[in-house]
Amino acid sequence: MIGAVSFTLALFLHWIPQAFILVLHLAVYAVQCLCGLTPPTKPSRQPTEDEFKVVVIGAGFSGLAIGIRLKEAGIPFVIVERAAEVGGTWYHNSYPGCACDIESQLYSYSFEPNPNWSRVYPPQGEILAYLKHIAQKYDLMPYIRLNTNVNHDQWNEKTSMWELNVNDNEVLRANVVVNAAGALHVPNYPQFEGRESFQGESWHSAHWNHSVDYTNKRVGIIGSAASAIQAIPELAEKASHLSVFQRTPNWVIPKADGPITPVWKWIYRNVPFAMKLARWLLYAKHEVTLALAFNPSTWTAKWIRKESERYIRHQLRDHPELLKKMLPSYPMGCKRILLSNDFYRTLKRDNVSVHTSGIACIEPKGIRTKDGELIELDIIVYATGFRVLDGLPKTIGRGGDDLLERWISSSPEAYLGMTVPKYPNKFILLGPFTGLGHNSVVWMIECQVNYVMQAITHLVDSGLPALEVRRHPHDQFMIQVHKELDQTVWTSGHCKSWYQTKGGKIFALWPSFTFAYWWLIKNFDPQDFESCS
Repeated sequence: MIGAVSFTLALFLHWIPQAFILVLHLAVYAVQCLCGLTPPTKPSRQPTEDEFKVVVIGAGFSGLAIGIRLKEAGIPFVIVERAAEVGGTWYHNSYPGCACDIESQLYSYSFEPNPNWSRVYPPQGEILAYLKHIAQKYDLMPYIRLNTNVNHDQWNEKTSMWELNVNDNEVLRANVVVNAAGALHVPNYPQFEGRESFQGESWHSAHWNHSVDYTNKRVGIIGSAASAIQAIPELAEKASHLSVFQRTPNWVIPKADGPITPVWKWIYRNVPFAMKLARWLLYAKHEVTLALAFNPSTWTAKWIRKESERYIRHQLRDHPELLKKMLPSYPMGCKRILLSNDFYRTLKRDNVSVHTSGIACIEPKGIRTKDGELIELDIIVYATGFRVLDGLPKTIGRGGDDLLERWISSSPEAYLGMTVPKYPNKFILLGPFTGLGHNSVVWMIECQVNYVMQAITHLVDSGLPALEVRRHPHDQFMIQVHKELDQTVWTSGHCKSWYQTKGGKIFALWPSFTFAYWWLIKNFDPQDFESCS
């Protein structure tokens, strides 16, 4: 096991010049954590709906967070959600074994800790219940329109308003649009020849078909990454045989999971600051992990890889052929590091087989591999990730600029990961360069909500019709973020992941500490923007 003590020792042995700065920033975060992340931002006056309105797209963690702040500030808004319930990705993903890989106390809002989590790592059902509780407690449901899909949105230069086409039959108009839909909710189906010819049942892991019983069925699962390693142990328990089709092995390390005992729940409910302290300690652990593991040239990263490889070899020590298939050849962290205590154990079961030759085609009775074998199946599960850019509606900015067309033809870019030149009064939560490979995105969401609320407050108080980020600060941010990315494992060129464009350019991840991002965006600077109409 790679323990917290070893991590801390390695940090101070190798990062002595940076240790003081790290501790200082963690101390600043501790104060923020104990006292609340950010104070509410409110305009000096409360505009009427005829004067000013915000449309928020999505009712997951991001959408609910900014909805709470808009309501507190007295700013008219509506949240449009294409699904039948709130919850975002935690509503869509309900496959067996679905859970978060960030601890419960950290994967929640700083202003709404939950003492009732059942496990260290929260299962999907509890996260969804938590988000529903948030929507009810903060009285957001009257502001949320469910089953409402944004087909496209366009900036009207004459009125300085956004016009959103929803459900193909209605137009919403807004001064500000906040896209809080996230990127991981449009399923990716690989274009295998014959996919539609399969005579059994098939579905994507994000659209699990709960009406089909897979007990004593021959099940095939395509993929072996984050969703798959959670579903595979559950499927293997009931299926007569489970066939795993893997393209690339992943680094899978132990998960320090377990039930939260009644004693700890009592402490969280009754001891002042107990949950906040737990949150800070978990946050610090994850920040230390970034320092140790994600620069492949450091001896700490090499040591962690060596220990992780030793763990995999130990788990599969009696299965040499399986070990060859499951041992990654690329640097650790190049793809997301996965957590599981039962993945390798499951692969050793008699009713589980792993196929790595590749999929040639899909036939009526099953999957034909590239080595010519037909694997007959009753069910195929696609655990094949998401189409990241397709999560955005078609968006037309100033001068007819098409955001998706721009991003697909080159690479997604956004100032501070939130706003783009030619798109006035448009903000994206968890946009380019703000995803994480090491910590909780809920922290990033709260930081961004604070920034966007400051920007909206400035718009209301100044009376300006629109604010658009200037090209110079946007370009300078992009230069700096790519410079920092060059020091990380993600640009090593050793593997492909959803973090990258097809050309291999990283666009999804924040390359530094999350407290550095908080420091960067804690104050909205109007000088970075220009007024436009």
